[in-house]
Amino acid sequence: YFVCKPKCGVFAKPAQLLSSGVDTAAGGASKAPVSKDKTADGRLWLGLAVKWNGKQGVVRYIGDVNFAAGEWVGVEMLEGKGMHSGDALGLPY
Repeated sequence: YFVCKPKCGVFAKPAQLLSSGVDTAAGGASKAPVSKDKTADGRLWLGLAVKWNGKQGVVRYIGDVNFAAGEWVGVEMLEGKGMHSGDALGLPY
């Protein structure tokens, strides 16, 4: 879904993220799948600085995932407090 350093990535439902309203530089690219530009409600977008569980991160992927139904947001955590490197169940995103 997106590329980041090991243990710097998380996936969260949009409602779990708080927006800072600040755009940041684009992150690493990946082969597949292709991300949406914004969440369905328009509240979150690629490159937006957000907080997840009180920790700072940047939105790197928005869309469907192979591990759960619904819209998910891939977040690159700034302090290495994530769970993966932008992949899920062995599938790079």
